[in-house]
Amino acid sequence: MGKKIPAIVRGPENYFNGQLFAPGQMVMVDEDSVSDEDTITKKVTVRLKEPVMVDGKLVRTAEEEVEIRTRFRPVGGDTARAEQPTTTAEVATGKPDRLNVNDFLKGGADEIEGRIADGNVDDFLDVIEQAEISGKGRKGVKEAIKVRRAAIGR
Repeated sequence: MGKKIPAIVRGPENYFNGQLFAPGQMVMVDEDSVSDEDTITKKVTVRLKEPVMVDGKLVRTAEEEVEIRTRFRPVGGDTARAEQPTTTAEVATGKPDRLNVNDFLKGGADEIEGRIADGNVDDFLDVIEQAEISGKGRKGVKEAIKVRRAAIGR
């Protein structure tokens, strides 16, 4: 393992390291995992299916160079693209482009129902509904989602 440095998650998928990080968020990772390039060449040790005899010794592993996709880009001149998780307070101030549903659903049912009704989270209704069903399953929240869907024609 190398030295840990700040980097930005490239995406398209999230990165999980005890906490979920979306593309564009800043994380601390090994410096050998960070690059401006799309791929990095790494040496890996592979176990051979059948051992081979090399110079009178039985060898069961070999080293190979492989190209792997770079998951992190350096925090350089383009740090303006680094984003942090959307908070519930940000949802209240306007339409977010992403939403931490777990944080959103931590509030009381009345508060959540109000945020759903005001239309700021219309793009996330499906995800909110699934999280609520698998979590507390509050009838008021499910009803607010249903009413909002009817209001926007979905």
